[in-house]
Amino acid sequence: MIELIAVVISVLAVFLTIRQSLWGWIFGIMGCLMYIYIFSTANLYGNMSLQVIFIINSLVGLYNWKYGAKDKPQLPLSRLNRTEKILFPFAILLLSGLIIQIFHKLSLNHLYIKDDLNYPFILDSFSTAMCLVAQFFLIKKRVENWLIWAFNDFMCIFLFAYQKIYLTAALYALLAVMATIAFFTWRKSFHAQTL
Repeated sequence: MIELIAVVISVLAVFLTIRQSLWGWIFGIMGCLMYIYIFSTANLYGNMSLQVIFIINSLVGLYNWKYGAKDKPQLPLSRLNRTEKILFPFAILLLSGLIIQIFHKLSLNHLYIKDDLNYPFILDSFSTAMCLVAQFFLIKKRVENWLIWAFNDFMCIFLFAYQKIYLTAALYALLAVMATIAFFTWRKSFHAQTL
């Protein structure tokens, strides 16, 4: 039941965020609180830890969207600059490696092992890193944040199905579609605001 409620709240949060509503952040916080429990029971500690970071980032995002532009009522949409385009893939890889090392040090990686290659541990770490980068760009209202989310959501369908949290896997299939739609919606809005 908690997973079903978390799915509904998360879809609503993304829908509101696509519409650039501040309420998206608030519903996002509620969904994150539920997913802390869900991911802990599925032994996905990277994504569980990520929910705590999402809650903090959501508070920052809520403030930044509301007060981030001095001369406008809300922060306007923007595109990745050249430096961000070059650095973000390296940031994802660096963060992935750092997360893997932290989990090894905390001896959490053994909780994931279900096969020799330890796919859940590696994918969970990579997903956590991608989400951190995507969240950073979402807070800044960069249009391309949705492309990172879409790729991550598609990858997580398989991760969550492998860990037998099937409603969440279905949620991420829907989120992958929503993130793709969001990219084109925000890109159109960005072009409209620059005319």
